[in-house]
Amino acid sequence: MKKFNFSKIIERIEFSEEQLSGIHQDFLEVQGKLKKGIGNKDIRIFIGGSYAKGTMLNKEKIDIDIFVIFPEDNGDLSEQLKKILSRAGFKFVTVHGSRDYFQVNIKGITYEIVPIFKISKAEQSKNITDISPLHVKWLLKKIKTEKKLAREIMLAKAFCYAQNCYGAESYISGFSGYALEVLTCYYGSFLNFLKNSNKWKTNKKIVIDPEKYYKNENEIIQEINKSKQEGPFILIDPVQKERNVCAALNKKTLEEFIKSARQFLKNPSEKFFVKRGLDSKKWQGKKGFFLIKAKTLKNKTDIAGAKLKKFFNFLIYESEKQGFKIIKKEIDFDENSLEAKFYFVVEPCKEILVKGPPLTIDKKYIQAFKKKWPNAFEQKGKLYTKMSCKFKNFEDFLKDLRKSAILKQMKIKGFEVVK
Repeated sequence: MKKFNFSKIIERIEFSEEQLSGIHQDFLEVQGKLKKGIGNKDIRIFIGGSYAKGTMLNKEKIDIDIFVIFPEDNGDLSEQLKKILSRAGFKFVTVHGSRDYFQVNIKGITYEIVPIFKISKAEQSKNITDISPLHVKWLLKKIKTEKKLAREIMLAKAFCYAQNCYGAESYISGFSGYALEVLTCYYGSFLNFLKNSNKWKTNKKIVIDPEKYYKNENEIIQEINKSKQEGPFILIDPVQKERNVCAALNKKTLEEFIKSARQFLKNPSEKFFVKRGLDSKKWQGKKGFFLIKAKTLKNKTDIAGAKLKKFFNFLIYESEKQGFKIIKKEIDFDENSLEAKFYFVVEPCKEILVKGPPLTIDKKYIQAFKKKWPNAFEQKGKLYTKMSCKFKNFEDFLKDLRKSAILKQMKIKGFEVVK
């Protein structure tokens, strides 16, 4: 690898002392207000996330996690926290999940206020969020030993963010922030992380156990819950040996990351740290090109992204069902505007192939299909038939879909075709 100076990247992704001071002052106001709402001395406030760890990227959106720790799991923690926030005079939005939490937006900063149960070890947790303070303590201990790790982690996050593989949300299926923190600590630096990723083989399971809880990979695969090891990567949580930190990472995103890492190591450049949307110019001019802009009724980033990704996949499924051939497809979700762009290259419908039953099924079902479709034919052990297209072109299909009630059901505000 050629020599590369990361100082310009660090300068761009790191908050200045002045900025951090301003953020800290705003946070203290929120914290003070929250403490008044709590009143009860047994309930504590714990600052989490990348803000507490010193690994927060200087992005347009600033999120700060505040955990409200209840001494015991006595009733509905979310309801108890809701009353505290109301007493404190906060305007908040409820985010539903395995345990509801709340968002408060003040001066452009989003505070995610999460109720958790007090624990000293992971086995005592009643919910995954209960473990969050243990994650913070583990990382701060690592950074205290090796101070450079904070900036190395920020480089890893900035790189993955720019390469669209940062985030465990379903619309990204990438590395979570905590996963990148653990991996950077494990390899010792951002560059070592990239170099070692080139040794990963995606045709078999990648297994990493930072704290060496297990004897070998076979024991890990036997012990870890099967649902948590469906993806290509198992990263054992340093504070909870039963958990796979990379359970959300899918093979496509992993391969894209490895490809980007290889390209950077071969020819390092600042461009690898700049997030770019898809270049529509590369698509325009192609026969059958469509650019579709879609918005959702949801206004939380991860939920909006998930809804639009689901709609994107639905659009592909319905298009192919109507006989259109999708030659090329991509989605580009903007986390600031909460708008998605769908890029399609579509081949017009010529005829629709209708799949029938397999020939091994009871004869009465085969006869019923042939009666309904006199032109049915056999192919590779199944019955098929062909029918004419309902829609002559893709625009007509989209116009018809726009009238459908399915948009409301899928929480889609609407979409438009941009040519």
